[in-house]
Amino acid sequence: MLRRNPIWPDIALAKRGARPGRLPADRRTARVIGLAAEYAALAARGAAVPQDDGADSGALSRPKRQRRTAMEYFAGLDVAMEETSLCVVDQEGKVVLETTVATDPDAIFKALKKHAPKLRRVGHEAGSLSPWLQVELKRRGLPAICLEAWHARAAMAAMRNKTDKADARGIAHIMRTGWFREVHVKSEESYRLRLLLTQRRNLKRKFLDLENAIRTRSRHSGSRSAKSAVAGSRRGCASWWRVIR
Repeated sequence: MLRRNPIWPDIALAKRGARPGRLPADRRTARVIGLAAEYAALAARGAAVPQDDGADSGALSRPKRQRRTAMEYFAGLDVAMEETSLCVVDQEGKVVLETTVATDPDAIFKALKKHAPKLRRVGHEAGSLSPWLQVELKRRGLPAICLEAWHARAAMAAMRNKTDKADARGIAHIMRTGWFREVHVKSEESYRLRLLLTQRRNLKRKFLDLENAIRTRSRHSGSRSAKSAVAGSRRGCASWWRVIR
């Protein structure tokens, strides 16, 4: 007895232009109609009708639903001594807010308060006010980032208009694209210690300059008490140093 080769139906279907392993369109339609008639008969007799029998309905794939992502905003600050230009853009690059506020953390936070829950980055260039502004903005819950000035300047070199408003918009777009290098801002204690050491060095230099000036003046005048004069100047400077400390 000859056995039927299971590959023959696929070869026959391939000759007729159908996919191997799948029924032609007319046979699939007939099968679906037959199953529908059978289910209708079962429902008429009161029998249970299967809800999903795994039959091929002809649809190859179901269209995927697009996931909605929450809108994110990015802000740029062009900081000056008196005023700060502020710009906010969305993730598509559309300008949402452009304004000018006083260079104060409370004023900046008040301007960004409406978009604060969805703010991802708030960028500003490194400068003399960066240590103070970075700490204060972080304290108010804003995702502040200090940019390296050379990188920001190179990124905005192609801009036609060089204004505070345009710089703020350029920093906002840099925040949106992520093409920047962040500057590490030290703690407030580190800056305080550095300031004290710098002032001590400056005072010591002034002390040595005064001592050398008194010594030189005493020698030029022919005074023999130059040593006592220098000693007196040292005592006076030492007492003055204790007072200012």
